[in-house]
Amino acid sequence: MKKPFLLFSISEEEKIYFLENFSMMLTAGITVLPALSIMRKEVRTKGMQAIIDMMAEEINAGTQLWQAFEDTNLFPKQAISLIKIGEKTGKLRENFETILSQMRKDSNFKSKIKSAMTYPMLVLSVTLGVGIMIAWFILPKLAQVFSNLQIKLPGSTQALINFGNFLAKNGAVAVPSFLLVLFFFVWLIFFFSKTKFIGEYILFAFPGTKKVIQEIELARFGYILGMLLQAGLPIIEAIESLEDATDSRMYKKFAQELKERISDGQSFQEIFDNYKQSRKLIPLSIQQMIVAAENSGTVSTTLLNIGKIFEEKVDNTIKDLTVILEPVLLVIVWVGVVSVAFAVILPIYSLMGQLNESSGSQTVQSSAPAVINIQPDQAPVVAQREVTIVAARPGGFVNVRENPTTTANIVSRANDGDVFPYLSEAQDWVEVKINDSQNGWIFKKFINQTQ
Repeated sequence: MKKPFLLFSISEEEKIYFLENFSMMLTAGITVLPALSIMRKEVRTKGMQAIIDMMAEEINAGTQLWQAFEDTNLFPKQAISLIKIGEKTGKLRENFETILSQMRKDSNFKSKIKSAMTYPMLVLSVTLGVGIMIAWFILPKLAQVFSNLQIKLPGSTQALINFGNFLAKNGAVAVPSFLLVLFFFVWLIFFFSKTKFIGEYILFAFPGTKKVIQEIELARFGYILGMLLQAGLPIIEAIESLEDATDSRMYKKFAQELKERISDGQSFQEIFDNYKQSRKLIPLSIQQMIVAAENSGTVSTTLLNIGKIFEEKVDNTIKDLTVILEPVLLVIVWVGVVSVAFAVILPIYSLMGQLNESSGSQTVQSSAPAVINIQPDQAPVVAQREVTIVAARPGGFVNVRENPTTTANIVSRANDGDVFPYLSEAQDWVEVKINDSQNGWIFKKFINQTQ
């Protein structure tokens, strides 16, 4: 029988919904084919409708219920085994409840992992987004401001400004490329089946996340094994179900080891003693409980109790982890904000320092000016043009500056009537020769030029 193409559209919630209602109708005395016909009208996705049509066709042709479920390729191997056992023993309704309970628990465990990771990922994503927006749109404007100030920038500020300028020119390509690379890296480390063990080892390196993963896997270990063994499923098939359910590579490998050694006739005690990673994955106290249960013949009950205990612990651990992560995430955000703030503030302090030095230099030079008294017989003979000081201010002198700006250092003062050799002009300033070793600039309105 050809299997439907739209299997990918069937979610875990829809599978549970189908099993819940199908089980209730069987319990109410409705036979299989009418129950499937009713469910065909209830479900919404085309994939699930096609699955039900295929099942009805097979059962109408004489196929057993468990075989029809197996041909759907929707449900795990242990679910098919439980349906098969239920048909033989008359406990189909009870076994459907067991299957549903397992699927709900497994879905619940996965949602707990997601909820534990959602908060930190959300905060880090928002922080990353805000950081990129600041670098992309604000840093280039700061770069222009600092460039106009013509001051030497600290290394951290210059690096930040260079990064901002790079994003201003190439941000439309660089930012999407960076996000794609980051997404691919996260997917490769944490989700790709062949390499996600790297992310698992990273998470196991941190006590908080390690505790969450360990408790979820122990809850799954106890509940799945205990429930399936109690339902009458052989232990090897129950362990295979555990192996399929877990997402952790380390616990999946442990389940494989458990299955192989139990097949060889080893006890839980021997397996725990010989498997090197057993204490890392399962606490010694839990190991002793399982060994004692094996000796007393109460393995399924003990495993169910273990599952219940750790399921309750997971909720508390996730709450504690969230409380612990909040200050850690705040520190990460604080470091980013402070780094940007220092990079912006340091040049401002540098500018203020330069202004203070310049002001102090002008004050010192103004208090002890080098007054040049040019006597008539000292006028330079070689100059073709000369300038005469005409002081139009109280005190009768003008400042001679190092450069043609009012903020340049004062190198001398000239009295009314002093004459200097003319050298050049720049806008409203005239460059003159003060003496053999020094030149200076005087504002034009304070001089008369002579040929």
